[in-house]
Amino acid sequence: TWAPEVYEDYLKCHTDVVASDPSLDLVYPAESTSILPFASLTVNLGPRTACNRHRDIKNRGAGGKCAVKVLGPYDSKCGGHIVLHELGLVVEMPPGDTIFFPSAIISHETIPIGADERRYSLVWYSAGGLFRWCDANFQ
Repeated sequence: TWAPEVYEDYLKCHTDVVASDPSLDLVYPAESTSILPFASLTVNLGPRTACNRHRDIKNRGAGGKCAVKVLGPYDSKCGGHIVLHELGLVVEMPPGDTIFFPSAIISHETIPIGADERRYSLVWYSAGGLFRWCDANFQ
């Protein structure tokens, strides 16, 4: 809905990669890419998942996106927020929320949660090198 060109770009790359080498091990079945067309998934099991300020410089560049879904029993009013530095935003992330943003160009971090709480995350992304490999006819 919000970024159909990005969706199509990711879906085409993922589909082309699978077609180029069927022996590749996929993170999830190729037919599921119509929902989330990312090539990679990182599962952060915490138990108190947080990250320091960084950019994911090897992900797809300015036009790319990643998706971060947060889970677990924690008080999202007190912690677990995502900070998007260049945008000057601190985004409250209640359990179950998902955010899409260009992690290669926006420095981001998460606010720690309480010692007795749990926070996990799922992060979907595609490496920029994968798109370059597709663009170069898999060479």
